[in-house]
Amino acid sequence: MLFRSLSYHAPAKHGDLIEVRTKMRLSLSPVGNVEQEAWSVPREGQKGASAKPVKLVTAKIKLVAVNNQGESIRVPEDVAAYFQALKDRG
Repeated sequence: MLFRSLSYHAPAKHGDLIEVRTKMRLSLSPVGNVEQEAWSVPREGQKGASAKPVKLVTAKIKLVAVNNQGESIRVPEDVAAYFQALKDRG
């Protein structure tokens, strides 16, 4: 795993409800790209300024699939199918 970039936008506070949003792009190559955002999201019934989601962190990550010998390999079909099923669920 290699962090390509990590940006902090706002601090989280104790008790915040944090939501992580992930976009993953897998291909037939050994490399996959992941983009993640962490958001502080309002709890049900919150009002005022705290009722708006606040972006805390964004990250761009490069993942490489490897075998037991540490050699890069294509992402296994069952792994790709698992992530596709998660995406399809919405």
